[in-house]
Amino acid sequence: MIELVRDASWCWFGDSRALHYDGKVYYGWNDTRGRVWVAQYDPATGTRRRFQVGSYLNAAGVGMVDDHGNPSLVMRGGRLVVFYCYHAGGQMKYRVADAVGSVESFGPEIVCSAGNTAGGSGFTYPNPVDMTATNGQMYLFWRGGNFQPTFARTYSGGPGVAGNGWQAAKWLFSAPPGVRPYVKVLGDDPRGWIHLAMTDGHPRDVSTSIFYARFQVSDGTFRRANGGLLGTLAAVDAGNPIPVASLDLVYDGSASSGKPRGWIWDLQADPATGCPVIAFATVPSRTDHTYLVARASCTAGGGWDVTPVCPAGGSIAQDIEDQYSGGIVLDPTDLSRVVVSRAPDPAGWQQLERWVQDGAGGWSREQVLTDAGQQNVRPFFVRGAPADVPNRLMWVRGTYGTFVDFTTGLYAG
Repeated sequence: MIELVRDASWCWFGDSRALHYDGKVYYGWNDTRGRVWVAQYDPATGTRRRFQVGSYLNAAGVGMVDDHGNPSLVMRGGRLVVFYCYHAGGQMKYRVADAVGSVESFGPEIVCSAGNTAGGSGFTYPNPVDMTATNGQMYLFWRGGNFQPTFARTYSGGPGVAGNGWQAAKWLFSAPPGVRPYVKVLGDDPRGWIHLAMTDGHPRDVSTSIFYARFQVSDGTFRRANGGLLGTLAAVDAGNPIPVASLDLVYDGSASSGKPRGWIWDLQADPATGCPVIAFATVPSRTDHTYLVARASCTAGGGWDVTPVCPAGGSIAQDIEDQYSGGIVLDPTDLSRVVVSRAPDPAGWQQLERWVQDGAGGWSREQVLTDAGQQNVRPFFVRGAPADVPNRLMWVRGTYGTFVDFTTGLYAG
């Protein structure tokens, strides 16, 4: 285990938080002074370099603290592009590295010209996806001004190549007014797919289920995992968002199902088939969470196979966020393995554990990865990192009170 940053935190709905490119790891965070950072880590030499890309300041010029503000990273032509916005902030900003494979210097701070959906909830959770191989465009997903899933795409070229060339923001998926879906995004440029998994609200507010949709860039369609048609980009562009409730149902946590509410944690895809795999938690009470994994069959008429992994303990937060589990992530190099953050002892601290699924679908604990004594939460596998890259698992460690009150750092191992 190595300490990357002593003062750092991140949420789990703005990605990529860390990525691998040309043998190096790039990662971002925000700190308790409201500063936004990116860094480069060379696993071969242990060398680290960092750069402050921005800050979140109030009217008095004081840094605002909120873990929802971690930056999201994407590589475009070998240059790092960093997107960031404050929690429900008024602007989406980004900066582009001046050189390929470097964090030594960046171009000026750019305000994304795509605009936003109507409403007062601002910008939250940037998720950029580069689809250069498919159509030369970049796609950016976020929670919009109307509290709902929103996206924009560049004209051909896009940021870092042809300036601030964004098409207008569009409302992508709709839920009832005031209800806020939570979305995970995963790009698959070789196939021309963008995977999207989401809840139909916040589990504190409504009985939440888990849904899925695949955007096929080549033909502008949204589809179920088994290929069934859900909607079209043309309809979305015309101002007709797709109802979340009509998407591919992965887990039914509705009030009528009798099952506990769900909250999304991770989304990966089988590298051979592109078939999605989703990790999530159920949160019936503050002290009783469970981790589960759902696998799509991707055959005509096929559905989802959902298996419980292990008890998750309770919320890591000390406020009203009873649904803040420690976190579960799928190992993208071996989707039969997950890493979970949980407290086996209800009175103890969250530790990281690796669990493995056997051929019969059952799960067992394979290894304890961190010691107790502090909270070890929100694990994340560095995107694109091969299995032999050292320290490709990253997480937040320390003491977590609320999303605006934390004493944590960023670790890897």
